[in-house]
Amino acid sequence: MRHQIILFLIGATAIFATDSPPSTVVVETQEEERPLQSLTDSCQQGYYLLKQAASSFQKQLADEMQVHPQAVDQMEAAFAHLVGENVYFLLGYSDEQTEIGCYGEKESPKPVRITFINGILTNRETLLINLAMLSKAHGNAKIHYVFRPTEGWSTDLCRAFFIKAAFQVGFRSIHAHLLAHTWRTLIEDMGGVQGDGVIIHYAHSIGGSETDRARDLLSPEEQKKIRVITFGSPTLIPNVGFQRVINIVSRHDGVTSFLLNPFGWMQHYLHDAHSTVEYYGQFFNFPHIWPLDHQLGGPSYGEAIRKLGEQFCREFFP
Repeated sequence: MRHQIILFLIGATAIFATDSPPSTVVVETQEEERPLQSLTDSCQQGYYLLKQAASSFQKQLADEMQVHPQAVDQMEAAFAHLVGENVYFLLGYSDEQTEIGCYGEKESPKPVRITFINGILTNRETLLINLAMLSKAHGNAKIHYVFRPTEGWSTDLCRAFFIKAAFQVGFRSIHAHLLAHTWRTLIEDMGGVQGDGVIIHYAHSIGGSETDRARDLLSPEEQKKIRVITFGSPTLIPNVGFQRVINIVSRHDGVTSFLLNPFGWMQHYLHDAHSTVEYYGQFFNFPHIWPLDHQLGGPSYGEAIRKLGEQFCREFFP
């Protein structure tokens, strides 16, 4: 029964996780057409057509019509102003690409590297803000990152659900593979598994789930070179394999709620010796109310990053 449910969820998620409208399936039935179902299907089709049209129009402007990039930017700004910044962002209009890269000024004189993978609803502008914050908190150290660009609220959410559900049948996203590749490269640069090098890895939101999936792509010796810290992750990573794991959770963060990871919460509340959860903030603390405190630079996770940065500088920047 469990496997049937998982396969059903994977099939349902795959429909919503595509970048094109879902295909129409004709089924013969004796029942009358349901108006509510027709309305839902029409709205779903309309959303994907709007998203596809916006992306196609942007490509035509930049490539086929050879419009100057600055003109394209101005037209995008006008469209965002027309529909509203929030609606524009949630539609996933921007067509940014997955990438791995490095941000910051210097590496520590000691054999240590910092890596980062972002969460949902992150565009390039938000990524750069988060990287700047992380680098500054760690003495302007370089941050080696994997960027998973947003595709809009609904698509991001469906892909996040797919990552968690489909892992039971062996699925891992391209971002998990890129993260494992980044770790392996940095470990080799610091002398391999026989060396003294260590990786401090930060993951925000669904990046925590990607981190958990990337672990088994490494050998046990490679895993022991990595310390993991997550912020607002829907997956509370167990302290298994990695050198050390800390899951930092804001009491006002809905993404890390009991509904998304009941076993992780039960482990913590039963005071399991393997619990890896550290809480920030008080549950009743207006105006920071549940479930809004999920941003990496928010009051809870921003404070945690500042403290972790101070600890890093004491240990690795003497």
